[in-house]
Amino acid sequence: MRQNQGQGRSHASLVALASETWPCSDTPSIAEAHLRFWRNDGRLIEIRGRFHLGGAWEKFAVEGDSEHAVHSNIRSTAMGIVVRNQVIGEVIGHVASRPEASETLTIAGRQHRVIRQDSTIVVVPVTDESADSGEDTPRYGGRKRRVSETFAAHVRQGCGLDNTAAPLVATLGEMIWFHFGGELFEAAFRAQFPSLLGAPLISGIVSRVTREFDSSILRSFDKYRLSRFLQSEGLRTIEDEGLGKFADELPTAGVEALISELRVAERFEVWLKTRNIVAVKPIRDYPTLELLLRNR
Repeated sequence: MRQNQGQGRSHASLVALASETWPCSDTPSIAEAHLRFWRNDGRLIEIRGRFHLGGAWEKFAVEGDSEHAVHSNIRSTAMGIVVRNQVIGEVIGHVASRPEASETLTIAGRQHRVIRQDSTIVVVPVTDESADSGEDTPRYGGRKRRVSETFAAHVRQGCGLDNTAAPLVATLGEMIWFHFGGELFEAAFRAQFPSLLGAPLISGIVSRVTREFDSSILRSFDKYRLSRFLQSEGLRTIEDEGLGKFADELPTAGVEALISELRVAERFEVWLKTRNIVAVKPIRDYPTLELLLRNR
């Protein structure tokens, strides 16, 4: 929802819009919970039956080059110096710092000439072959992404194991478990069985175990404990699916609806109950797993 020259939408029209966009039976009640939450904390202000942006959302009323612009829902923050295309005036990115020695900047594999204007870098594509060919590639801010269930499954397949394989392995005087569940399922497993898992050797792939166990133990599944875990994790539970920059604005009802829609609990339960765990074998019986550990 955007504020447009002071005009807002009514409560009923916002609920209707949500129901039209997501035609599910529980959409009206979820939309009502969102509106109640945002109204109570001042982000939506009701004036003469219509909502207007207020409080922490007043920043969205002004469009600009900042991270506050609402045209994009990419979960990122403007970092460093603005880089603007001189021809069209569009902001095409941000770099961690100004280029110093070089007068050119490499963007998307193509060199651009740099013109500094106050806190902005204006760039013009280089058309001649005399440009500086030195290392001028910008560095972009980022963070390590959590190992997902999908990525862990690819690793398992690359090790020559079938979809349900989760071998217990003895190595260097300790026992480890190649669960290949990803970091979310690894954390959920630890919440279900706190006395079984030790520290991870490769996050989301293999962990130390405190004692031997077999597949039958995994069937003693506690749905209430899993529900509490998912609630405590909140948005982190579904970050593997990709979250927009407005995800932090969601109330509890919205987060719970997303978790339910993505069937996180059901997927974990299926994964857990289908792990095929056999008796502990020495690491030499799994040469690909031994190589994986060696190269971690």
